[in-house]
Amino acid sequence: MDETCHLLQNNESSSSSMVLVNVGGRRARLSYEMIVQRLDGCRLSAFCRKSHVEKLSDCDAYFEHADEYYFERSPIVFEYIVDFFVTGMFLFPP
Repeated sequence: MDETCHLLQNNESSSSSMVLVNVGGRRARLSYEMIVQRLDGCRLSAFCRKSHVEKLSDCDAYFEHADEYYFERSPIVFEYIVDFFVTGMFLFPP
């Protein structure tokens, strides 16, 4: 599924404060500020703090036309990560 989840803080954000991440086909446009607020020491936070050149060595592919970093990982697990950044809580199915 090729859907994009927009995670915007206060419904306002410039494109320079966002990162588009594609994990196994699951796309999410994430706010740098929200990532740092939710979990400053996480791997995604560290990724966001890097320069573009440094990010290229961490991701599996970069799609210049979409300014999108691609990771070959499970999109199922990524759903829980996106939910955490949206809600601030880890939500698991019953």
